[in-house]
Amino acid sequence: MSHFDITAHSHTSAAADSAPDLWQQYAQGNPPPDNGRMEWACYPGSGPGTELLGPVRGCRVIEVGSGFGRNLAHIARRGAASCTGIDASVSMTERAIQLNALLPNLHYVHGDASTHLRQNLAGADLVYSVYGAVDFTAPDVLLPAIRLGLAEMGRLVLATLQFDQHGQPPDTEVRPRTMLVPLGRTGRQAELQRWVLDESVWRRLLDRHGFTVTSSRLIGPPDAQGLTESCLVMTALKVLSR
Repeated sequence: MSHFDITAHSHTSAAADSAPDLWQQYAQGNPPPDNGRMEWACYPGSGPGTELLGPVRGCRVIEVGSGFGRNLAHIARRGAASCTGIDASVSMTERAIQLNALLPNLHYVHGDASTHLRQNLAGADLVYSVYGAVDFTAPDVLLPAIRLGLAEMGRLVLATLQFDQHGQPPDTEVRPRTMLVPLGRTGRQAELQRWVLDESVWRRLLDRHGFTVTSSRLIGPPDAQGLTESCLVMTALKVLSR
């Protein structure tokens, strides 16, 4: 059945274990509507669905930053051999368990994605992220870990923010932006880093860390006045060892 691996706490440092759960308030809110399909962009029902991943039947799939877990559940129902969602938030991991059906091939883990991938060389056929760990982890840390976790010629698919809700364009240098997020109902806020990088920067990073980009596309907002946020989706293959 779908279950929560609490032992994944051993995959994080002592500092990470004692850090506040920055996604706790978000986890306690209402999840996005389940439209019976996989969502890539921030506008439900727009853009492609699971077909963007390519064939998933019989594949070993890992989502880094699995959030509410709904995308991974859709993949599990399409016949993947195993589906593992890794999320740094214990609150989000617990919510994923509550929201999704019990499936024998679906498994949620609380832990740091980079550390988990390095310590559990799963030989995955597919690793993907939808506004997940790819957005909130330094690329030079996460991409090498993803490469280790993939089988030879394994696929990486990432969906990452491009233009934000204020119309600010992506950065052309590898540097994070600082977001302020509420700490539960304490009234306090904490800083969270997010990497919002231009497509050309992602291409250089992927090439540096042993991937070949096979496709990219920008998913903009549907036709509606005042919407600006857009999403870059890239697919890359792990190349043979250099």
